[in-house]
Amino acid sequence: MCVPKTLLFALASHDDDGVNRRLVETLEHLHQEYAAAAWCHEFALVLTGGTYDRVFHGLADPEDKTKLKVDPVGLDTREWLHQTLGVLRLPSAADGGLILLGALVSSGTVRLLMPFLTAKTLHWMRPESFALLRLCDYCKASTFLNPASAKEWFRLRAPTGDRNPRPWPLTIELAGTNSQVAVVPQQDTHDGSTVQFWSVGNPAPQERPLPRFPTEPAERPVIALIAHNEMKPQMSEFVWDMRGKLRDNFGKILCTGTTGRVVVDAAPSLEPLVHRYPSGPKGGDVEIAAEILFGRCDVVVFFVDPLHPHPHTDDIHVVFGAAMEQPYVRMFSNERQARGWFADALT
Repeated sequence: MCVPKTLLFALASHDDDGVNRRLVETLEHLHQEYAAAAWCHEFALVLTGGTYDRVFHGLADPEDKTKLKVDPVGLDTREWLHQTLGVLRLPSAADGGLILLGALVSSGTVRLLMPFLTAKTLHWMRPESFALLRLCDYCKASTFLNPASAKEWFRLRAPTGDRNPRPWPLTIELAGTNSQVAVVPQQDTHDGSTVQFWSVGNPAPQERPLPRFPTEPAERPVIALIAHNEMKPQMSEFVWDMRGKLRDNFGKILCTGTTGRVVVDAAPSLEPLVHRYPSGPKGGDVEIAAEILFGRCDVVVFFVDPLHPHPHTDDIHVVFGAAMEQPYVRMFSNERQARGWFADALT
């Protein structure tokens, strides 16, 4: 049974015990003040894997006792969060949790965030963090960077409105295979206790074999085509020259918004294969990065403009980072390299 929930995301930097304590204290405060409020049933809590482990278990890594340790939430708060709100555990930030979250923000699924980041270390300066905060501002998501901001919102706004209901349990749609990634119930058995939570698990396994070319029609892989504005003429020419190979070797073409229009204008016969995300600055790069992490994209052709700075540079780095994490993905960042591979590998 699906019950609509408004998703509230929470994150605490893994290398600062202070922000983790503040997040735990904030969740304890919400339980103490609002446990009996009927509107609490309308919310669900979303956390990355590492934050989940610290909030509920007190350890950054339950298998490594030498890492950062914080006192977790109390048993009453733990039960309230799981049973009244509901909890969604994303992959850890290192395994793509922030990239997936950025995609959820871009799609409008998540509009309320508590990213308790630290200014004491470089953790908050990772490209995924910058891309996430930029997308929050662009998508007009409410972002509470400290306990005072979060508590004030819950006191003033949570009881009366500002809802963004989504079906719960959540289903994450990925265009790469026209499929959905269901959020399935699992059991958290840490320290002998059993508490049900929702988990999307980890991204695609690293041992995935390299797709071979050419492939049978039913097994045709997915390619992403992206080009910066100054490189779109080169992409148009590339698509025209390679239209037959694109049509005969790939089952879907993922594009950021304006690149998708360039592809279709250059080769109208490819339109049935093209799935257009928003433009890169509006979240399209991050959404394609999520496709890569979850094994829904096999080849990336990204014509990067090396001469002009871009306001969404961190989003671009996220795409490259996702490809680095998935060793089966072919990643080409310039036209010469892409043309050489198309000539050698594709019929």
